[in-house]
Amino acid sequence: MITSVLSTKDQICDKKKLYEQLVAQNPDDKYKKQKAAGAIGGAVAHGFIVGEGEYYRCTRDAKN
Repeated sequence: MITSVLSTKDQICDKKKLYEQLVAQNPDDKYKKQKAAGAIGGAVAHGFIVGEGEYYRCTRDAKN
């Protein structure tokens, strides 16, 4: 889910925009906001993205 938005190392995305893009991936899911938040939290916990002020920065390339 997160790799569809941030897929390359050092790619940067605004926190709000990233959340909105993840929510938009599941338009008919009633839990879309929770899934988007969970995807961001999991990506941070596993070191795929890091928060830098108002932005998230991708720390490695996505595996295909």
